[in-house]
Parts: sequence; structure tokens; C-alpha cells
Amino acid sequence: MTNSTFETNLQDRLGGNTTTSIDDYTRFAPAAQMYIADIAGVPSRSHWFDQTKNLGISLLLTDLVTTRLKRSIDKERPSGANNNAFPSAHSAYAFTTATVLYEEFKDSSPLLAYSGYGFAIATASLRVVKDAHYVSDVLLGAGIGIAIVKVVYLLDRYFAWNPFLKNENIVIAPMAGNNVYGLTGVIKF
Repeated sequence: MTNSTFETNLQDRLGGNTTTSIDDYTRFAPAAQMYIADIAGVPSRSHWFDQTKNLGISLLLTDLVTTRLKRSIDKERPSGANNNAFPSAHSAYAFTTATVLYEEFKDSSPLLAYSGYGFAIATASLRVVKDAHYVSDVLLGAGIGIAIVKVVYLLDRYFAWNPFLKNENIVIAPMAGNNVYGLTGVIKF
């Protein structure tokens, strides 16, 4: 796929020699915000298990769609590194996590709900500034991420399985420290 003159000129203005890797982390910041809000007791649309289920399904579908498109569409990155530029997976993941955060907290905490999009926009912007993607790559990635989450939440009522909903004696929470990351669980007898 060849780039238009407009796209190439825009990239020449926006791209640069930025070498940060913070965009590898900001794409998942909204997911961390969601779990921190859960721990802090901020009311949400769904139980933590349903949040995790919807986030996992959304990220899996986002990965499948972006990977398939990257392999099917041969578009070179602005840096010339490879031909897997279209669409931006970083942007797709960032907007996936931001949209899950939005869906969960839009009614109870609008500021929190919209804040994830700040991380998503920062991630997409960094991909352009780092010459990893053209603007069209990040826009399609954002659209894919948002659309997939909207479909997952629309269909969620048909797959409303949650083994923890009626059992208040089980708690599972994320764990991080001393270079160890995972889940920790507590069962109350």
C-alpha cells in the first residue's frame, strides 16, 4: 500500500526522533485505572469479573482483527522498519482499554470514564511522533478498539456468566511487587 502525498507531508511535520517507550505502557493504563477504581470502591456498571471478562474478550478480538489486517495490508511504517503499519495495534489496545473504562464508569464517575481516553490519545500520538505509524494507522486502530468494545458490551447480556456474582466469600485482585505480577485470591470460610 502506498502513502498519499498528504499523508507523507503530514508525517514529515509530526514525526521525529522521539525514542520513548512509554507508549508500551500507556496503552494499558485505563485497565489499571479500572481496577484501582474497583479497589477504591468507585461504583461501576459491572462486577469485577464481568469487567475482566469483557476486557479480555475485547483485547483478544482487537488483537485478532489488527493482526489479520497487518498481515493482509502491506503498508510500510514511516521509519521504514517493516510493512506492518496498518492499523496501529498500540492505538487499538489503548482505545480498547479506554472504552472499557468508559463503559464501566460513564454513569457513576464521568471524569474517570473519560480519563482513559487521555492515555489512549497520548499512546496514539506517540506512535505518530516516534515514526512508528501514520495518522491513518492510529485512527483505524482507535476505531477498531472502540467498535469492538461497543459490540462486546452490546452482546454481554447474552453471555452473562459470572461465578462470583452470588459468592461474596471469594475475592481476587491484581498483585504487583518485587518483579512479580499476577493475581492473588482470598476465600472466606
